Amino acid sequence: MGLKLKKMEKRINQHGDVKKWVEKVINSCVTWEQTIPCFGLIRNFEKQLVAEDESKYRLEWMHGIILPLQKKLLDKRDNILMKK
Repeated sequence: MGLKLKKMEKRINQHGDVKKWVEKVINSCVTWEQTIPCFGLIRNFEKQLVAEDESKYRLEWMHGIILPLQKKLLDKRDNILMKK
C-alpha cells in the first residue's frame, strides 16, 4: 500500500511541475506570436494525461490542470492585445 501511495504522490508532483513550467512559459510571453506555441504545450500535456489514465483524466485533470492553463493563456493574450 505504501509503495502505491508513493508512486501516486510522485506522479502528482510531476504533473504539478509540468503545470508550473507551462505557466512560466505563458508568463514569459510578451507578443501574440509567442503565445501560439503555448497552445501546443497545453495540448501535448493534455495528451500525456489522457495516455496515462483516460478515466481519471476527464474528472480531475481537465478541471484541475488543463482548463486553468487554457484560461491563463487566454488572459495573457487579452493582456497583450490591450497593451497594443
